[in-house]
Amino acid sequence: MTTWIKDSNGNKCSVEYFGTREKAQAALDSLERCRGCVNCSECYRCSDCFYCSDCFDCSGCSHCSGCVDCSDCSKGEEITVIKPVANLANKVREAISIEGALDMKEWGDESIKDTAPCGTPFCLAGHIVNAAGKEGYLLKDETDWAFAAFQIAKASGVTVRFPWFFETDETAAKRIENL
Repeated sequence: MTTWIKDSNGNKCSVEYFGTREKAQAALDSLERCRGCVNCSECYRCSDCFYCSDCFDCSGCSHCSGCVDCSDCSKGEEITVIKPVANLANKVREAISIEGALDMKEWGDESIKDTAPCGTPFCLAGHIVNAAGKEGYLLKDETDWAFAAFQIAKASGVTVRFPWFFETDETAAKRIENL
């Protein structure tokens, strides 16, 4: 049986996970502007996180969702700053308009980095990273495909959600058409 300590934002910490009721309460008290998070602690300067799990010592995060086993998300390193990609949604729509170019099982192909020809099968995240060019691939190398694509889209004023990167080809194509 799990003993939960909960707050008014739906966050909860397990006494068993943290070892004592006091430690669980302290972890819960350390959360700010989080909703529905489970067993997270000591995150700071984060905003609008929700449904995260087991996060610890994250910093400078924004609009996190569904994070798992996070630790020091900022890593204290300089991360490539992404400039907005003009007409990102149109570029992605154009890229996937070629038969076979959208394959949600293919994140990307390192062998064609920076020179992906039209029609190269990528998933949604791969096409977004590719549209950003060298900076997109640098950010992908520092993080991962989904994070880089999310940040590129955000910088470009295009709203995407992390779950979109794991959908079927058909669902992803419909989402891209609606961007």
